[in-house]
Amino acid sequence: RPIRAGPMRVSVLHGSTILGDGAILWSVVPAVSHPDSCEARGLGTSEAVAGEQASLVMAVKDLYGNALVKGGEAVTAEIRSKSRSPVEAHVTDLGSGEYSVSYTATTGGSHELHVFLRREPAAGSPFPVTVHASRTVAATCEVDTRQLVGVRVAVPAPFRITAFDRHKNRALRGGDRFRAVLRPPDGADEEELHLDDQGDGTYLGSLVCRHTGAHRLQTYLEHTPLPASPHAIHVESGPPRALCSVARANFLCRSEDSGVSCSGHYSSSSGTPSRPAGRVLQAGVEEEVELSGMDANGNPACADPKDWHVQLHRLPNNASVPALNPPVRAAVDGLSCTVSLRLETAGEYLCAIHLRGEPINGSPYELKVRPGPVDASRSGLHGGEMPVGQAGQE
Repeated sequence: RPIRAGPMRVSVLHGSTILGDGAILWSVVPAVSHPDSCEARGLGTSEAVAGEQASLVMAVKDLYGNALVKGGEAVTAEIRSKSRSPVEAHVTDLGSGEYSVSYTATTGGSHELHVFLRREPAAGSPFPVTVHASRTVAATCEVDTRQLVGVRVAVPAPFRITAFDRHKNRALRGGDRFRAVLRPPDGADEEELHLDDQGDGTYLGSLVCRHTGAHRLQTYLEHTPLPASPHAIHVESGPPRALCSVARANFLCRSEDSGVSCSGHYSSSSGTPSRPAGRVLQAGVEEEVELSGMDANGNPACADPKDWHVQLHRLPNNASVPALNPPVRAAVDGLSCTVSLRLETAGEYLCAIHLRGEPINGSPYELKVRPGPVDASRSGLHGGEMPVGQAGQE
């Protein structure tokens, strides 16, 4: 009872002597095909590319593993996925006991390839198949710009590009040549942005704007623009920085330690600071100081009145004399703030101005207050009673 197919030699022995005319040639053919013994080979058993034909070869064998040498078997196959109905594969009988199976999947992701022999699953079936996206097409790619809303100067803003093929299958590998270009509003040179290939079909980018106003982000696959490109980006000023913010009033004079003039300008001749005397205030007269928040790039930045703190100390500093903390209010323009000063006592003062707990550029300032007009109700003679005088005597 042979189990291996092929030519065999049969001899009948008496002891060690072959009887008859010698060995008899015997041809053993394969038995009936059996699904559990079939063998599938080829890349199509595990991988495919969306929109492209994938193939494999099914070798039909009998129960003992002998390959059949002729066709005629009922071999069928189909590709299945969770999101779509089964798609029948094309089977070609090669007439040699082998069958060519081909299929075309258009949806990327995980699929199952089912191969049947007489409606029974063949060995290894179903085969898990990963369908990869085909060549990336610019028209179906996506740019995620949700985090490009409310962009501020000097603050990084990320965006993401996702690659898709023409069947809208997301790419599961990197290597595509995407580009991103930032165009500022002032007509300055465009900036080529770096894109970080994540290796899974996504590309991360980040932009940092240095100017306020309308910017444009242009995205490309090689030289082809992506959908919705260019993307409009409105950039607001960055967060206010204390060292870049200023206080404006012609009576504020920056202290000698800062080496900067009252107006904050340097002399053009030597490049060294000049320090002219600021305007002297008059006691009892209200004056205003403009407080302007600026970001790190010199753009006006909005700061709430609660972010500012103004404190005045009379010189020489005396712990027994309490400091003055005038309130800060928002200005009409909505960006800057103002503080009103009304000092009743003449003398010299030190004015410290802080933004979010840090001194602004040039703080502390110095200012001087002179006496106001003569007030008869507060004026008078000093020295006690006058002595008795004599008529005609000075």
